[in-house]
Amino acid sequence: MSLGHHDVVAGCLAFEGWWERNRRKGGGIPLVLLGIALACLPWGWRNYRVLGEPYFLRSNLGLELYVGNHEGAHADIEVSDARVSFQHPRTDLEEAEMVRDLGEAEYMRRKMQEALGWIGSNPGRFLALTVTRVGYFWGGPLHSYPSSAGYLVLTLIALLGAWRLFPTLTPPQRAALWIPLLTYPLIYYVVAYMPRYGHPVRWILFLLAGAAIWGGVGRGTAQDPLEPTCRAET
Repeated sequence: MSLGHHDVVAGCLAFEGWWERNRRKGGGIPLVLLGIALACLPWGWRNYRVLGEPYFLRSNLGLELYVGNHEGAHADIEVSDARVSFQHPRTDLEEAEMVRDLGEAEYMRRKMQEALGWIGSNPGRFLALTVTRVGYFWGGPLHSYPSSAGYLVLTLIALLGAWRLFPTLTPPQRAALWIPLLTYPLIYYVVAYMPRYGHPVRWILFLLAGAAIWGGVGRGTAQDPLEPTCRAET
């Protein structure tokens, strides 16, 4: 589970707590948290045995933050790799040896410190990278327009669909769409962009784009295609 998924779970639990605050139905949240803990417990125990430290979930955030934020970094990981040697244990022998010698936990801590040190010394550059990555997440690699056109068109049509569809939905239905769209990308705004990062929420964009297209096709008919087809009789 990536950090983006963690943010979605936290967002959904926060909405559930707010939505049920006056309905005396708060028992679901503890059960969800218990289920998450039980599901992750075997993996956490394995991590403790193998890595020598208590880990609820393993994370490579320190490394990914460093890869996306260093001198010469670009918002797109492929451009960064062309500018500066890609210092990742998967492809760099020296980095792999550091993981072996230091241990995974210490290696990730050091990368996190390096990344935060660079960010603290270059806040303007970090802000520019972050803003660019926001644009890339929703519009594709904007520095390469032909490849980004499809992403950009999909997002724009999805916005039209959201404007048309959301007024017809209940608050929980809106939350089911908005929370992933707002929370999942947060972590990917601060690490190097890769196109695959957007895949887990792209289905929502297709859904909203479909609503926009269907709404346009259905104009002029006797019934709005987004209206319920059946109504309760009075």
